[in-house]
Amino acid sequence: DGRHASLSLVERGDVDSLTRHPDFRIFAAMNPATDFGKKDLPPAIRSRFTEIYVPDVTLRSDLETVVRDRLGALTSTPPVSELVDVYL
Repeated sequence: DGRHASLSLVERGDVDSLTRHPDFRIFAAMNPATDFGKKDLPPAIRSRFTEIYVPDVTLRSDLETVVRDRLGALTSTPPVSELVDVYL
């Protein structure tokens, strides 16, 4: 911590530390460990993050907005209802 903090990329085999930029931040995302093939993060790593639970999007109108936004640039008539039906 602090203005002159550094980090080491030991996974790469680096022995020298890198001085981090003062505005350096890490944002991480992970599906719950209840998903198939997932494990909980070790407590030493997990304790360094702030956890925010984000529930599934299940409202049809919200899902339609997401589909329309993501596919609108690809086609003038995205199959919004059909894709939302598959998800729901």
